[in-house]
Amino acid sequence: MTFQHWALFVGLAAAIFSAALSWVASLGSDEAATIASATRSWGGLWRQVLHIDAVHAAYYGVMHLWFDVWGANAFTLRIFSALCVGATSYLIALLGRRLIDARVGVVSAVVYALLPRVTFAGADGRSPALSALLVVAATLVLLVALERGRVGAWVAYGALVAVNGNINFYSLLVIACHVILVSRRPKLRAWLMSAGVGAITALPVVALSLRQSDQVSWIKAPNPHYLSLVFVDQWGEVNGFAAGLIWVGAGIGIYILLQRAQRRLPLFLVVASLGPLIVVLAASFVTPVYQPRYLTSSTPFVAIALAVAVAALRQRRLIAATLVAALAISLPSWGQQRTLKVKEGTDWKSVATFVGAQRDRDIVEAAIYGPTPIMTYRSTRRIALGYPGAFDGLIDVTRGKEAGMIDYLWGHDDDPLRHLNRIKQADRVYLLVAEKALPKWGKGVPQALVKAGFEQTSVTTVAGTRVTIYNRIAG
Repeated sequence: MTFQHWALFVGLAAAIFSAALSWVASLGSDEAATIASATRSWGGLWRQVLHIDAVHAAYYGVMHLWFDVWGANAFTLRIFSALCVGATSYLIALLGRRLIDARVGVVSAVVYALLPRVTFAGADGRSPALSALLVVAATLVLLVALERGRVGAWVAYGALVAVNGNINFYSLLVIACHVILVSRRPKLRAWLMSAGVGAITALPVVALSLRQSDQVSWIKAPNPHYLSLVFVDQWGEVNGFAAGLIWVGAGIGIYILLQRAQRRLPLFLVVASLGPLIVVLAASFVTPVYQPRYLTSSTPFVAIALAVAVAALRQRRLIAATLVAALAISLPSWGQQRTLKVKEGTDWKSVATFVGAQRDRDIVEAAIYGPTPIMTYRSTRRIALGYPGAFDGLIDVTRGKEAGMIDYLWGHDDDPLRHLNRIKQADRVYLLVAEKALPKWGKGVPQALVKAGFEQTSVTTVAGTRVTIYNRIAG
């Protein structure tokens, strides 16, 4: 097989590895937010990002286009991220060959796909997998621009910087590390111009995001737990053993490059891997903004450093055995990331599946959304927004205003007793309430439904959510 064949094969295998069993996990709030936002009208999405989630505006726009073609559900949401991982693995092979050699390129692609931080991103319906892809693409185009010096290459690089900054402005910290790869003054000037113009396009997103910083107020200030976040979760996610090997292996790779009398490349790999982390950690002492997944775009350079260490084994059998061992080490976290309740401990999937199985599309049906099981201050409407197929066509009795008509991400919940006129034409009503919230919801709403001519026909508790079905009494 030629190098191109190996690169394509690894890229395809990486996409399959990321996608496999990704459908098992229930959606969490972040992924439901992607579906809820990306399925709005363009006008509704614009209104939303002016008030919340501006940092994800470009990503939501990309997913809007994706959902227009493939539909919006948990599988299509996550398969996009898996495809991004596959494409990134392929491009890392090309990047590794340009920076070092073909063997390191192919090994880098394999290592990248096995990193626990990447296996998480590939099964998660958010932007990290895409941001890593864009960073690698920008780095490759930069190398082409430095080699050929053509205006078109610099324009393409600037465009990729712009897209990077708008998809995830943390990626601009990696882009800044590209200065290390630029040596000659004329090329430095071209880089500054291209990168600068591209970065400027992200300023509106940065400004809006700073105004909306309250939405990440849940992130805790630096504390002893940060040691675990940095040294384990950053690259190893939940896999402490893998994390330790990653730190050691990457260090060995950098040492090997230094022994080869190289300076610029190991410096770039170190700064691209750790520079953004250090900057964000420092900023967190002022305003907490650090979460390991936000810096996924640095993982390709960690993978290249690791690949240098693996490729130094020289013999193909040893390299293959090492990669098989890496797969075995990665599998526990890969499997854990694909369990039902891995996202915030939620199991919205089971609730949606149950409701979908009870639906009768030949009658008029309505839903009353109460609190969710894990966080009772949140509405079970999030389940409907995350799994729209199961709830499509239901009259929303609890709705104050449609999510797409206001700036609030999830819509506005109102007292259902104020809107019982909405069920005048309904033949069936689904009441979804967390069991722990029943003392508040267990009397008033059911009594009102009975008074309105409904009778309780079934009560089922699914993953902490009590689903009560009321059918209209005939006559």
